[in-house]
Amino acid sequence: MAACNFDVAHLKPLVDAGVPLVANQVQYSLLDRRPQNGMLAYAREHGLRLAAFGTVAGGWLTDTYLGAPRPSAAEAKTSSVSLTLTLTLALTLTLTLTLTLALTPTLTLTLTLTLTLTLTLTLTLTLTLTLTLTLTLTLTRSRCACTARTWIGGAAEIGGSSRSSCARFAP
Repeated sequence: MAACNFDVAHLKPLVDAGVPLVANQVQYSLLDRRPQNGMLAYAREHGLRLAAFGTVAGGWLTDTYLGAPRPSAAEAKTSSVSLTLTLTLALTLTLTLTLTLALTPTLTLTLTLTLTLTLTLTLTLTLTLTLTLTLTLTLTRSRCACTARTWIGGAAEIGGSSRSSCARFAP
């Protein structure tokens, strides 16, 4: 049996209860390193395999978005979580009125009136949390005016002279 997206706090009770888990699928990339906050050690300690998804962070760690225009808010991928809470309150009120009249010493009239009022109030509250992640990566390459490729004693070898002010190759 395997789990998906379980953190240690939710995986531990299953392992402690003897559920035969062999793997847990977790999101893990250079941008999302949450498994390093205890999951890697816990999995190693309990013989669980980890299957990583999202390793290229939805394409952010590839050249997919290089040179592409910034997406509009409508095009941006979002994650939403909705919570719906329904509260029902029922109130029942019963009123009984009994009237007894002695018409003669041997004849009695009894009238009973029962009124029942039921009020039901249902309140539904929906909370939606939407998370939009916009990540802008700007990749630039620095160019150095010199052609230095190796450093000798802390200075770049440039055409027979040494120069220590090259920003790209400075130690």
